[in-house]
Amino acid sequence: MRRRLKVLEGTGLRELPSGLEGLAALQHLSLARNSWLTRLPEALSTLTALRVLDLEGCPALTALPEWTGTLQHLQTLNVCQCRALETLPRDLDALPALHSLRVHGCERLEEKTKVEATMAIVEARAALASAAHKLAVVQAEHEAVRLSSKRLQLAAQSQLDAAMLCEQDARAALQSALSQGAATAASCPQPVV
Repeated sequence: MRRRLKVLEGTGLRELPSGLEGLAALQHLSLARNSWLTRLPEALSTLTALRVLDLEGCPALTALPEWTGTLQHLQTLNVCQCRALETLPRDLDALPALHSLRVHGCERLEEKTKVEATMAIVEARAALASAAHKLAVVQAEHEAVRLSSKRLQLAAQSQLDAAMLCEQDARAALQSALSQGAATAASCPQPVV
């Protein structure tokens, strides 16, 4: 199962070849550096597993289709240097997995304020995801230390218990030896002086 398709980069495509819609498990599609590519076909809306869509350096691309805003697993969208790009899909800021939106060099992009707001949302979502990941790592490390500490406490208690048993055995052996020594001394005749 192919998850990454980069063979379409820099090939001078004007339109995408048919059959791409059949790659339902595709996660990374790079159409970068295709100077003549003007649009993305509706058929690509079936690529619901897509995580990365790289369109960097497609200067003839004028718009992204609205279905781009429905790709729920999309994490990275790169449209840098798409100089003719005028609009972005309305629902991009609602994509839950989108953590990276690159739009540098898109001079004709309309609604700059909305684009900046979308980028701020995407950046905040990325920061939140990073912080949540760091928190999960710290919590896991804390739990590991706590468990390790608990194991160390149990091991130390076990060693202490073993030492106390050894000490009790030694006391009992000493007491037994003292008792035996006293009994032996009592049974031996005393020298007459």
